[in-house]
Amino acid sequence: MSSTKVWVNKQVDLEVLKQFVTKGFFTPFLAQVLINKGFTSIKEAYRFLFPQLSDFGDPFLIPDMLPAVKRIYQAAISNETIGIYGDSDADGIIGSFVLYDFLVSIGCKVEWLIPSKEKEGYGFHAKFLPYFKQKGVSLLITVDVGISAADTVNEAKALGIDVIVTDHHEVVEKPDTIVVSGKLTSKSSPFYHLCGAGVAFTLIRALRKFFYEQGFFRGDNIPQIRKYLELVGLATLADMVPLLGENRTITFYGFRDLSSPSFLATKLLIENSRLNGTLSEEDLLYRVIPKINAAGRMGTPELVFQFLKENEETKAKELLTKIEGINQRRQELELEILSSLENLAKREIERYPFIFLAAENLPKGLLGLIANR
Repeated sequence: MSSTKVWVNKQVDLEVLKQFVTKGFFTPFLAQVLINKGFTSIKEAYRFLFPQLSDFGDPFLIPDMLPAVKRIYQAAISNETIGIYGDSDADGIIGSFVLYDFLVSIGCKVEWLIPSKEKEGYGFHAKFLPYFKQKGVSLLITVDVGISAADTVNEAKALGIDVIVTDHHEVVEKPDTIVVSGKLTSKSSPFYHLCGAGVAFTLIRALRKFFYEQGFFRGDNIPQIRKYLELVGLATLADMVPLLGENRTITFYGFRDLSSPSFLATKLLIENSRLNGTLSEEDLLYRVIPKINAAGRMGTPELVFQFLKENEETKAKELLTKIEGINQRRQELELEILSSLENLAKREIERYPFIFLAAENLPKGLLGLIANR
């Protein structure tokens, strides 16, 4: 049986191809692939293939970054209590943790909360504002959530709590507060595709720079932030954002750093996943990230946050055992639901060209996975 497909070779500017081969020292094949991907300069092609840490852009090019940093600086020098409210997926939990860890490392008082999406649904919910108020929080920072929560922001203000929203989802109506988001830059910006943890890491870079310029750090006691890339790289992969711009540099170094992790949590995750040597995206996507996501999907995201911040190995291993147990239960439940839905579909598939399946009491955190399969 012959194929009806007609293959059309993409036309390449032969002069540009020649430049890539003779001056860029690329093979003709690689040169054509790069040109087909839209690269027109040898410099940008090398930057894509071999990112450098110096490639990270100026974080203050993101709108509202400077007022966000100034407000956090004011909180730090005034000894205010800062709150962190994060989303419950891998991106939100990791982003919340790296911001928490950095702020604590420079002496800030920080309270955190990651509500269960299974119990509360997605979003920045006003019902948790009294919790932060009771904890003495005067500045609340969201991570990976909040871009559409104008009403909650207004309620926080009424309680005397300032809000900084850090998020990466599409901006429909910007809340009346400080908002740090790559989506507020142009689509050609290296920050545009950052995930929630990527935005949090970019905020950390801006904070360190500003605090240093203000003389906040004494002597050479400047916090090292390269260590966060191993976690932010995982979050970037987990959220399936395009690996372009800042994301390319984050994952390039983040995945390298996983071979010799800085955090006990990532070390144990890699070891327990029985991964050795060079790690592939598939290893991380199918053997590591599901464990981080499972607790959030099943209603206990706080377990992952506690695991990430735990420095005592015995306790960390106990938390990881719980997380892996939850992931195992998630897999079993997913298969049970799929089997049930397949049986339901079989009874109707011969009668109707389109089938809409409805079922009660399905875990909210598993709906996306089940629909995808």
